[in-house]
Amino acid sequence: MSDNPVDAVTLTIGDYSIVVGTQPPDLLGHYLAHASLVDDFPATDDRSSTGYCYMAIGTGDWAELVVTQHFSPAGTGFTPGVLFVPDTAELFVGAGSRLLGYRRDSVGQWRPTFVDDADVGFWAWRQYGNVVLMSAEVELAAWSTNGAKLWTHLR
Repeated sequence: MSDNPVDAVTLTIGDYSIVVGTQPPDLLGHYLAHASLVDDFPATDDRSSTGYCYMAIGTGDWAELVVTQHFSPAGTGFTPGVLFVPDTAELFVGAGSRLLGYRRDSVGQWRPTFVDDADVGFWAWRQYGNVVLMSAEVELAAWSTNGAKLWTHLR
């Protein structure tokens, strides 16, 4: 692993490989061409959109799902986060104020399960049994491990 903060990190969980990076990878075009689902969230007119996150997941040679996004807020305390639940094949992605959920079905196709917003800015995902907690600057929310939102609380 490199100390370069812009290098991508690859995690392997069971049969799944997950790649997360903070700049577009050199092979982005190839990843996009091979993925069965691509979600792209481009920069907005908001000048505070300063962060970039690339996330890809798959079980073969190429990613099956690719998510690219510009996000805000970004920087200290507001870094992208990914949580994967292998038992339900549910993926949770947080960056800036955007929260995303995806699930891989029994035939290997990814589909979105939710799009939500974190109040002010996303901090982290944590799993406790069959509950996934999301903490943000002024919010705490819970989802089931299959992507159903259970509750939210603003601080």
